[in-house]
Amino acid sequence: MAVVSIVSKEILYRFTVRKAEEIRSSALKANAWHHRSDAISSIPVAVALALTWIFPNLGFIDRVGAIIVSLFILHAAWEIAKPALNDLADTSTSTGNMDEIKRIASSVPGALEIHAIRTRTSGNQLFVDMHLLVDPNMTVLEGHRIATEIKKRLLQNNTLFIRDVVVHIEP
Repeated sequence: MAVVSIVSKEILYRFTVRKAEEIRSSALKANAWHHRSDAISSIPVAVALALTWIFPNLGFIDRVGAIIVSLFILHAAWEIAKPALNDLADTSTSTGNMDEIKRIASSVPGALEIHAIRTRTSGNQLFVDMHLLVDPNMTVLEGHRIATEIKKRLLQNNTLFIRDVVVHIEP
């Protein structure tokens, strides 16, 4: 039964984590890790049972297996809690996402330079602040049009999950 548990829980983990990443749900990802921890914790159980079945005089192996399972559970608890704590801490986004934000913003005609990009997460959504360097001889209206286009393009990007963008225009 321990081997059946290992295989079935690993299948459930892979299915659930794929769906969690697709919809960016930390709660569903935590549930996926619950499946994985069940699978991993069944390994020492299976080994301990097999060893005590083959070598009955090694009964203490069952207690060693219980200690190993406890360590797996503690590790899984940390893996589940860590992303939730990061969500609560308003962390910045990854370097890869920062590069993508800069690439999208820089692709707008009239955007001379994008700098001072700051991001913060709130749950699974991202808030972006940036500075936009434009030609000092253009009108305020044209600078505003460029900033609005940058914001529109970033908000339309479905992979970054950006909730809001603030663009500070500099000559």
